[in-house]
Amino acid sequence: MQEKSLHGIPLFELLEIGGLNKARVLVCQHELIHRTARTFTLLAISSTLNDPKSDTLSPIQNNLLADQLVLVDFGTPPTDETLTHLLEKAVDVGCAALVLHSDTSLSFPSSWIQKAEMVGLPILELPSDILPAELVTPLLVEFLRREHALLDQTTSVQERMVGRILAGQGGHGIVDLLFTIIGEPILLAESSGVILGQAGAWHRVPNWDTLSNPDQLSVILAPLVDSTGQWYDSEGEAKPLILGQTHLFVKPVVNGKDVLGWFILNFEPEAMDISAHLALDQAAVAASLEISRQAAIRQVEWRLQAKFLDDLISSDRTTSSLEEQASRFGWDLRNKRAVILICWEKQQITLQQRRRLTIAVTHMICDYRPESLVFERESEILILPQLPDACDPQTAQEIMQSLAQGLLNNWPSHLKNISVNIAIGGVQSSFKEIVTSYHEARRALTMRQRLGLRYPVVTFHDVRIFSFLERHMEDDEVVVLFHRTIGPLIEYDAKHNTEFVRTAEVYFDCNYRLQQTADQLLIHPSSLKYRLQRIREILGSDPFYNKDHLDYYLATKLARLL
Repeated sequence: MQEKSLHGIPLFELLEIGGLNKARVLVCQHELIHRTARTFTLLAISSTLNDPKSDTLSPIQNNLLADQLVLVDFGTPPTDETLTHLLEKAVDVGCAALVLHSDTSLSFPSSWIQKAEMVGLPILELPSDILPAELVTPLLVEFLRREHALLDQTTSVQERMVGRILAGQGGHGIVDLLFTIIGEPILLAESSGVILGQAGAWHRVPNWDTLSNPDQLSVILAPLVDSTGQWYDSEGEAKPLILGQTHLFVKPVVNGKDVLGWFILNFEPEAMDISAHLALDQAAVAASLEISRQAAIRQVEWRLQAKFLDDLISSDRTTSSLEEQASRFGWDLRNKRAVILICWEKQQITLQQRRRLTIAVTHMICDYRPESLVFERESEILILPQLPDACDPQTAQEIMQSLAQGLLNNWPSHLKNISVNIAIGGVQSSFKEIVTSYHEARRALTMRQRLGLRYPVVTFHDVRIFSFLERHMEDDEVVVLFHRTIGPLIEYDAKHNTEFVRTAEVYFDCNYRLQQTADQLLIHPSSLKYRLQRIREILGSDPFYNKDHLDYYLATKLARLL
């Protein structure tokens, strides 16, 4: 007969059961401490099987399994060939140990003993008065007791994992509980590379900078799945992951065969006992539920937020309706009077990168201005910063510019490859006019590209005059004004490859300050004086100090749009 157990029991513990404690160890006693038995079997070898002229013991191979404690009852004293064949088959399949019995005394050739010692297989002999069949019941009881204990432990771990999920602790809760059981560094990451939880001294790992970078981590883990995002190994066993000089192991978090995430282990899985293996398996199940739950919640939230945002910037909904929608999310729209936009080229960013970018921006913005709102859209992130009560427009504008600059100064290293532009709309009297600020921010981005501005943050205030002129540049009066004022200067620049129009514009912007203008143009003040004199000569008048200086100023701005 044969009984199986899913999990191993140390051999030295099994040898304390029933009559096994009276067995004599013939060889490899030191191996008893290191070996475990996952199954046991009783093998009765009859005189027919013991006959060297028979088809030599082929049933033995079919009855033996890896990590199996084999009780062998010889009906007649075994021949040397029988013993050799038994030993070879037990070694081939990886049995845990052999326990031999015969009603008559057994003799073992010294060569056979030496061979058993060489292959490291423990062999024991039962006294003739203890029948192997008498050991079946106590062994079976012990294996079942261990199974029930592990089942109870598994159920307990599962309940605690689910409890942490229901308590809102997410991936961090799962990893923290797993760490208390395993006691070794462990990390949970989504398939996108975003870390959901970590425990242990990961900061001491030489390649921690790479592991903590979602883009790099996702690239490292990508070869472990096939082209459809599925795990190669149906059993979901941990696989080695070599990262420079660091040898890690990964265990997939799967839904069916689809990989949702990974547990990354900074230790050998073989070093874990069976309780730790069970805990890791349960943690993988819990992590799968948590990642799926978060993904479903994000999808619902994204749809609801997208609808709210569309209503907010479309001017089609009443103020009370918008406030009611916002209250469902726990948002306070008071002091949300302006918009900051972060934009990128659609083809330059993946969906996973967009999500990581939104998370990073949300954390940074809310660190600076708590209660600010951040929305993710297909090609932009829209920020409604929380402004102070009774904040005048100029102060509010300075706050938003400081926010935008703070974002750039603290841009996460794993997002450096994403090129973004930031635009700031005008400050409105209340959130009721927030749609105006949004369109102003969009307009600022358009004018930034039109004017070829290189600085990453642009405000509508910076380009407001260009936006106004663009709307009227086809008017006959504007065309006449342009040619009447700086027309000759435009022609001269085109013919001689000079920058007199640009020099005049900067001089106007700097309120006629020589040094400041020279610094912006990257020229010497003496060179600037020469240019200003040539401008007067070409135009035949002084554009800076006469009653028409505003016309000349507007004309220099209009020239930027042509």
